[in-house]
Amino acid sequence: MKTENQPISPESINFPSRLYMEILSELQVHHSLFYHLWNLGKPSFCSRIPTAQVGFDREGNCINFLINPNFWDSLSQPEKLFVIAHECMHVALEHGIRGIADWGPRANKMMDVVVNHTLVNKFGFKKDEIDPSNKYCWIDTCFGEYADQIEENQSFEYYYKMHKKLFPDDDNGGSDGKSGSGGSGGELVDDHSGMSASELEGILKEVKEVMGDAEKESLQEIFESISKTAGKGAGGMEWFVHKTKVIKKAKWETIIKKWTKKYLRTEEKDVDQWVMTNRRMSMLSQELFIPSEMEMEEDSDEKDRIQVWFFQDTSGSCSGFRDRFFKAAESLPKERFDIKMHCFDTEVYETTLKSRKLYGFGGTSFSVIEQYIINYINKHKEPYPEAVFVITDGFSNSFSCKKPQNWFWFLTPDSTTQYIPKESKIFKLSDYE
Repeated sequence: MKTENQPISPESINFPSRLYMEILSELQVHHSLFYHLWNLGKPSFCSRIPTAQVGFDREGNCINFLINPNFWDSLSQPEKLFVIAHECMHVALEHGIRGIADWGPRANKMMDVVVNHTLVNKFGFKKDEIDPSNKYCWIDTCFGEYADQIEENQSFEYYYKMHKKLFPDDDNGGSDGKSGSGGSGGELVDDHSGMSASELEGILKEVKEVMGDAEKESLQEIFESISKTAGKGAGGMEWFVHKTKVIKKAKWETIIKKWTKKYLRTEEKDVDQWVMTNRRMSMLSQELFIPSEMEMEEDSDEKDRIQVWFFQDTSGSCSGFRDRFFKAAESLPKERFDIKMHCFDTEVYETTLKSRKLYGFGGTSFSVIEQYIINYINKHKEPYPEAVFVITDGFSNSFSCKKPQNWFWFLTPDSTTQYIPKESKIFKLSDYE
């Protein structure tokens, strides 16, 4: 981590635009907080650092995300999103203020405990996906044999004081193995010193301005306990929340809209135009009428439309979502997406946005969906769909699919996840409007 406001090194290269947009889209699934901070940042690959660093760029008034390309390539997609969200959380909680960072390894590790557990407990990250070897800072790795005495969802101060009480001589935060039964004591995802509160003020203010009221209010419960930092009162999150307001739920259809953004990106192109005067020619006589080049945004055009499949469970508990099921599919631009509509029970039935008809209303089988997809793509020599959106109560037979990470499950009340692959993305409709 840079301890000063150093510029990006010459060997740094910017993220490819497509990679940047894909990450931007997937971060939104977890929360718009990560989306906005990443969107206001400047991510780059940099071979001079071992893993990842985050620092403040005073000249550009933005956050520099520096990531070693070899480290990046070694991570799975969930791990990549976790590393980015982890750094965003440190920024949002102002964990980089020098008054805390200079306390040493123990303080850094306890801040990581707060961030890591919050990302899992509150933002939908799965521990077995983001840290399969259990090497990072968690309650069990940092507190070892005393883990059952430690509460989750607590503030940095709580974990710091508890660790100092239980391990008064272990200023390294357990890195020497003293904090557990032979464990590592937890590794830092990254060093997060080097940002002062004053430097972050502009970035956090900008996030506040672009984030909607419902988004800000949704953070209230999450940050009530974890936003406290020593000497800072309510910490950096106090301006996000308003306790007098009722928390509004977002519509579940927003998940689908956010997913589409990874394929809907714009590019800038210099074009001749006659309306606006080039700044270099602004002092010339207004009687001159000459063209100038201006950067204009235009939609990037790709040859093939992206395949997206929708499946509506027609059992009794799910059929009530019929209208919103079709409206969600209609939100995708037809010129960019090849939308295939279906409903299912123990068979799959084709339907269309125009007819809006549902069929079946019998039992439920998930395996018939995968078999239907495989038969179709083999027959038509088409790729596996980029996204499969399913509305269901989750009660079915066990099944496996070729690309479970491409499946998005929207579960009705009183549902189960027992029969859904853990690699898929699962959303409870009760959490949405």
